[in-house]
Amino acid sequence: MAKSKLSPEQLAALEELAQQWGKIVAHRAYGEDGPGLDVDFDPMEQISAAVSRGLARGTLEQLTQRQAQQVPGEVPCPSLFTHHG
Repeated sequence: MAKSKLSPEQLAALEELAQQWGKIVAHRAYGEDGPGLDVDFDPMEQISAAVSRGLARGTLEQLTQRQAQQVPGEVPCPSLFTHHG
């Protein structure tokens, strides 16, 4: 089973990976030359926010689906009350 917490180094490596994907997204959005001088910060920020939402959604969907696959087929229902006698 994987660790429940990632190390700071592992998190930094994942952040670096996401930064590299950001470069790919920027190229996809504006091409090789990047945004023209007529493009202000607002549309760039909108792209960044959309990509952040998509990356978060995709990551959480994948992680929770993988986690759900580990749940046994049948899990006993916990008892709220224990009866003695």
